[in-house]
Amino acid sequence: MEMKKYLDIERLKDKYADGFKIGEHIVITEKLDGANASIRLGEDGKLEAYSRRTKLDESNTLRGFYNFVQDFSEEFIEKFKKYCGNNYIIFGEWLIPHTVKYPTDKYNNFYVFDIYDTKNEIYLPWKDTRNIAQILYLKTVPEFYNSVFKGWEDIYKLVGKTEMGAEPCGEGIVIKSQDRLNEASDGRHPSYVKIVSEKFSEVHNSKPQKAIDTDKLAEKQAMEELAGTIVTQRRVEKLIQKFIEDGLIPEDWDEKDLKVIAKNLPNACYHDCVKEEPEVIDKINEKDNFGRLCAKISMAHAKNLNTVKKFKLPPIISDKPETKWLEEYVPINGKKDIYWK
Repeated sequence: MEMKKYLDIERLKDKYADGFKIGEHIVITEKLDGANASIRLGEDGKLEAYSRRTKLDESNTLRGFYNFVQDFSEEFIEKFKKYCGNNYIIFGEWLIPHTVKYPTDKYNNFYVFDIYDTKNEIYLPWKDTRNIAQILYLKTVPEFYNSVFKGWEDIYKLVGKTEMGAEPCGEGIVIKSQDRLNEASDGRHPSYVKIVSEKFSEVHNSKPQKAIDTDKLAEKQAMEELAGTIVTQRRVEKLIQKFIEDGLIPEDWDEKDLKVIAKNLPNACYHDCVKEEPEVIDKINEKDNFGRLCAKISMAHAKNLNTVKKFKLPPIISDKPETKWLEEYVPINGKKDIYWK
């Protein structure tokens, strides 16, 4: 069975920060200072344990994680088969002594932070990850925030916080977009980023993470919002309809036609806006580059329209996500003790 390596989470930088939009659904969790590990069900029906880079065995246990997994009871394995099967890989932090010090009772535990669906090649939303972990009586990393993105200033206040009793502070935080969870990254707008505590960097003797320029970012976001008032979904729909009439793309276009759209849409949208909204464009160009923003926003609308066509969904008119998505979970009956030998 092929191993799945967990994604590399980028440190927050100015060039990544504007990928997170006001109103976007985010989850912020505590970053733990342990070892990346994962559990999955093998083809033989037995649980397999992995470090970040390799499958574990009796001679390479990742300081006891292999043994931890082997000690699960048959009842736990049956639950795992039912809710995860061979498709789901559970990723988490195997907490063992590193730089940050934790209370003794926190060590030698596995804290889930993600579940990967190998069949559909996607990471599950945090809601589903947390619920599956609860069903299996596995711990999850502490959650600090679960709502809409309001800006980076409030998020920075969470850096160094800990619900694990970490000393001298928490290692940092991980911010995950739930709206863009499985979007292909363009290298500039990752859906996962991390912020490492300055105090942790000092103890770890590593270079402190540079804070983003929130004032500059706020100005960029304001200009992008202004651009969004004229680079609208309706304008993009009109231009795509013209591409159909001109024979550039078929009427039943789909994702394979996005390359042709990407080649023509930004320029067409730019000139359409210049003709109809020159004052707005001049205002934007004083502080930013309208051409760049136009290309970015128009293609985002095109991809959204493709998703609407593909899944027959109602059009997404607002950028604000539904916030009441977090469901109350009712644990299954039973005691934790029955899941371990």
